[in-house]
Amino acid sequence: EFRRVLFRSRLRLVVTHAAGTGSGLSEIEAWGDAPGPYVPPPPRAGNLAFNDGRREFPRATCSFHDVYGGVPAKAHDGRFHFSPTPVNRWTSYGSPTPTDWLAFDFGEPVAVGRVDVHLYDDRGGVQPPRRFWLEIESDGRWVPVGDERHDPPEPRGGVLNTVTFERIVTSRLRVVFEHREKSKSGVTEVEMWER
Repeated sequence: EFRRVLFRSRLRLVVTHAAGTGSGLSEIEAWGDAPGPYVPPPPRAGNLAFNDGRREFPRATCSFHDVYGGVPAKAHDGRFHFSPTPVNRWTSYGSPTPTDWLAFDFGEPVAVGRVDVHLYDDRGGVQPPRRFWLEIESDGRWVPVGDERHDPPEPRGGVLNTVTFERIVTSRLRVVFEHREKSKSGVTEVEMWER
């Protein structure tokens, strides 16, 4: 805590490590007076999966969702929360199956070439999947997108997992998760882009 200070354009936090240890930081916030109410920034333009709940499409469905509020609509609302609260994510916690899926119906054909999956990891019952892949609906069947390039190569929780592929036109796309051991999979947000 310190007295109010006027900063011109930069702020630096200096951390002194305890003897024989290091320090870590997951977030820093700087607060000051501002006119209210707070208006969050708009979502990034071009996200084909985004729906803040005011439109019919795109619509998210899933094979299973937890009973704690982790419904599919929260997986594409433009909000990112990697911490346990607020509950703004979809998870398959409690699913009886080794795989689950999260699907997006665009309502019309769209061109997609990249999917960003922000995996949720509570280091307990919900952890990054062993692997995940993408499928599109074609003639009433789900078929793999194929030729996917994953970055990072192995799914990681709490970070952006990007999948790129040759651009395709589809009206429905889903992410299929193969769960890791006894844990289940979850995402705080899924974004889809033309390129």
